[in-house]
Amino acid sequence: MELNKNESSDKYGFAMRAFELAEKYRDFRSLAALCNKDLVYPPGQNPHASKIAEYIERFRDEFTDELYQWYIEHGISHVLYHHT
Repeated sequence: MELNKNESSDKYGFAMRAFELAEKYRDFRSLAALCNKDLVYPPGQNPHASKIAEYIERFRDEFTDELYQWYIEHGISHVLYHHT
C-alpha cells in the first residue's frame, strides 16, 4: 500500500514532534531509538546520522551512554566503532 502525501507528512510531523519532545525532556533513550528507527548500518547511510552527531556534540555522555546501550541491546554494537 502506498502512502499519499498527507499520510506521509503526518508521519513525518509526528516524528519531528517526537524528536522535539525527547530533546525538551532530555529523554536520551527515546532520542537513541528515534535516531535508529530506520537504516542503522552503515552509519553514514542512516538518515539521522547528522542528528546523532549533533546530539553527541550537544549532550555528550548523557546521550552517548543511552545510544551505546541501545546499540548493544539491539545486537549492533559494531556501530559503536563509528562514533568513537
